[in-house]
Amino acid sequence: MIKATEPGYITISSDYERLRIPYEAIMYIEARKNYVILHTFREKVISNTPLRVLLYDLPVRLFIQIHRNYVVAISQVDALEPSRVTLINNEKVPLSKNYRQSLINTLLDLGVIEKGF
Repeated sequence: MIKATEPGYITISSDYERLRIPYEAIMYIEARKNYVILHTFREKVISNTPLRVLLYDLPVRLFIQIHRNYVVAISQVDALEPSRVTLINNEKVPLSKNYRQSLINTLLDLGVIEKGF
């Protein structure tokens, strides 16, 4: 498992205020029709910022898109299944076959999993 060591935060708008959420507090991000939900350890933060915009602000060494509607913190990945990812808090997040190989390659590059997985 990788530790979220890169300092920083993402700034988003939520309920007419700007929030600064540290990278290490984000477990995963879920896109819905016109908004996103940032799932943190303490709360869920809803923002009308599109997922594609948030992806530009997130460091690629800490986060990876695993489905067209989901981005996870790499440090939160505990287990892989054919169609979902289990996070360290036992939540299950969908894994699209289009993003599966990219996730596996990233985890291999970071040393989280070994070849032959």
